[in-house]
Amino acid sequence: MAAEQLITPTTTTTLIFQLEETLLRSPSLFPYFTLVALETGGILRAFLLGLFYPLLRFVVGRSTGIKLMTFLCFAGLKTDRVRLLGRSVLPKWFLDDVGLEGLENVMSRRQGEKLMAVSDLPRVMVEGFARDYLGVATVVGREVKEVNGYFVGLMEEDRREERVLRAVDEVKKVHVVRRSEKKQWSALPRNKYPKPLIFHDGRLAFRPTFPATLALFMWVPFGFLLVVIRFLIGRLLPFPLVIPCLSLTGMRFVFTGTPPPPPPGRSGGGTMYVCNHRTLLDPIVIALALLNTTATAVTYSVSKFNEVISPVRNVPLTRDRERDGRIMEEILRHGDVVVCPEGTTCREPYLLRFSPLFAEVAGGSAGKIVPVAVNVGVSMFYGSTASGLKLLDPAFHLLNPCPLYSANFLVAVPTPSAAAAAAGGGGGIEVANSVQKVIGDELGFQCTSFTRKDKYMVLAGNTGVISSSS
Repeated sequence: MAAEQLITPTTTTTLIFQLEETLLRSPSLFPYFTLVALETGGILRAFLLGLFYPLLRFVVGRSTGIKLMTFLCFAGLKTDRVRLLGRSVLPKWFLDDVGLEGLENVMSRRQGEKLMAVSDLPRVMVEGFARDYLGVATVVGREVKEVNGYFVGLMEEDRREERVLRAVDEVKKVHVVRRSEKKQWSALPRNKYPKPLIFHDGRLAFRPTFPATLALFMWVPFGFLLVVIRFLIGRLLPFPLVIPCLSLTGMRFVFTGTPPPPPPGRSGGGTMYVCNHRTLLDPIVIALALLNTTATAVTYSVSKFNEVISPVRNVPLTRDRERDGRIMEEILRHGDVVVCPEGTTCREPYLLRFSPLFAEVAGGSAGKIVPVAVNVGVSMFYGSTASGLKLLDPAFHLLNPCPLYSANFLVAVPTPSAAAAAAGGGGGIEVANSVQKVIGDELGFQCTSFTRKDKYMVLAGNTGVISSSS
């Protein structure tokens, strides 16, 4: 199929377009192969790809270069892992590269037809993005050979033109997108996404172009040393010195609002600090901001390793509602509690559903509820994952050169009555929704009814429950 024949309405009511030429602003496919290599194959495979890329870019042709990059990135990888990456990681970066004008051009010419996307990339890389975010019915890409659940790295015979011709009875018109036009395209704004991007996975927080990937390899050795220094500061120094010393290493903190003073003698229970969940470090940062060494973080699915190294007390919850309620109530009687009622992290400007358990516990214990709006800014790595090793989440956040953490302590909200809390009725749900809205309005985030189960089903293909033996 000629590169110029980009959008073709046919008499079979199918609109056919070449995905990279029609939608993507950048002609380089290196970032997508780097994501496959790094997220599923490891840093050594990504380093090997970067080492050979100048040869692939300037010596061999585009078609041969794609074949060689496919071999370097795919050989020996489990097919399930790559397919999961195609659904959970790559869509974000494809959306990041989509041109507003290109997408509008495709959608304006659709006129009710089904969409068929033709791609130069392996189909497993683009199918999740094209189907889930563009509504494409059929994706035609290169197929990679696999044996016993592993990719060999070699491509099957190219049958894309044959598949396209089977779908085309008669070409009605052809739209040509010139490279000079694409240089003028603007990035696709988030509010123009065909489908909201709420969940995505992967460690990289930047688009891995060749220069950016080279900078990553140069930074990592220094970054590992910095992680150790930052960890020792947080673990060994007194609370009042931790934030100033971490700031000297490049970390940035912004604390606003006025948290309430602790009740004298702890009469009437402690304070329940309720925050949205961005990383596993949220409760620690809030405790540091309060200079409260006795605050307790109640968390789900935190590894034993992270419990041991945490400078604040961590109490794991069991996902048994009654038992968790008793645990939180007992802690709140004797001190302050930091809780993230979303139950899992969310990277994008959305809030997941807040479990009402915290409100019911606070109402029954006569404690205060203080919403805390938390946000994080990173430049290299995300400090959260759904399918990777969660015990490394804090390390990846600390591996960023200058990560930003902000926490805004908002005005305390009324707790449900003790009777409503004890009955588990609407009082707790109303308070939970109210706290979610207050935090969402403060951050400019959109409130949703999605849960941690929804997130893990999308990103990891499971419910996200970690057994005690794990």
